[in-house]
Amino acid sequence: MRTTSATDPDVAGTGDAPVNGGVDAYRRRHRGRTRTVLLLLVPLVLASLWALLVGGASHGMRESWDALLAGLTGSGGTEVDLIQRIVWQLRVPRMAMAVIGGMALALAGMLMQTVLRNPLASPYTLGIASAASFGAAFAIILRSSVLTIWGNVPYDWIIVTNAFVFAFIATAVVYLLARVQRVTPETIVLLGIAMMFLFSALTALLQYLGDPDQMAELAYWMFGSLNRATWTKLAITAAVGLVGVGLASRWTWDLNALMADDDTARSAGIDVSRRRLQALALASLLTATVVSFLGPIGFIGLVAPHLGRMLVGADHRALLPTSLLLGAIVLVLADIAARTLAAPVTIPVGILTAFVGVPTLMFLMMRRTKEHW
Repeated sequence: MRTTSATDPDVAGTGDAPVNGGVDAYRRRHRGRTRTVLLLLVPLVLASLWALLVGGASHGMRESWDALLAGLTGSGGTEVDLIQRIVWQLRVPRMAMAVIGGMALALAGMLMQTVLRNPLASPYTLGIASAASFGAAFAIILRSSVLTIWGNVPYDWIIVTNAFVFAFIATAVVYLLARVQRVTPETIVLLGIAMMFLFSALTALLQYLGDPDQMAELAYWMFGSLNRATWTKLAITAAVGLVGVGLASRWTWDLNALMADDDTARSAGIDVSRRRLQALALASLLTATVVSFLGPIGFIGLVAPHLGRMLVGADHRALLPTSLLLGAIVLVLADIAARTLAAPVTIPVGILTAFVGVPTLMFLMMRRTKEHW
């Protein structure tokens, strides 16, 4: 009978095959995910350029392109200057806000779905959007805000501040209650649903007290629209978004562990309760910032992470950039449709994201399989 040893070529060959095969498979998956992320940059760039060239104005895409180039080079006449102001003062910040806002909502949705291990979790799970809507209703109907203590404040910023403050009140209540009780994903979701119903009821009460003009103004705000985008709001949203992406990038290994279960995460040395609450606080900050500036824009944070998992899997090193790009693409395309379907009338983008999001969500739920979760 032939004896074997660790140095036997046959044994070495059979022992190394699975290892080498596993490494090669990992490298192929990594290259495939990298290609997917890079390829998603193409539709994002094309959609962003398209968003700069179309709209409700009477001039065509060629004139918009000339005005865009004139703004970059500092040239142009009187007619070009008019179109240039439309492009650079209205369309550029609007497009950039769509990109950054879509990324922020997608990141918030990815964080919530991961730490709550709930495929239906979204930036609105904790009642953040309902609280922000109540804050806006408080400013519109009662004409009051915490900013009034500093004297004369622009009305638009009163609405923004109220929406942001009440969104954070909802987050703080859920956070404190979760700290008192044992923090579990189910507990946090139930607390968020309670906050959502509470602030929805309070908003309905204010609507009952308001006059028709106030009701119309509040209804328009609650549709969600990129018409409110300005350079100042864009800068604030971008700063918050950069902080969010930076922190989430540092947490990718922790998020991968949390996707499995709490015991796996603890065995890896992760403080599960602390990381979960940190991720929820970050998601709440991102959502409150976007909602306070643009109004409630639904389904971006729900759909983008789902599509990302279908493309690159659940590894957050690849899922993070994929979700960001998909969120930006979806919101930019929705805004293009909002400005062109009924031009020169602009449809609130929140309506279109709902029209697209509902069938997309139904499709994802029907084909959801265990490998995605």
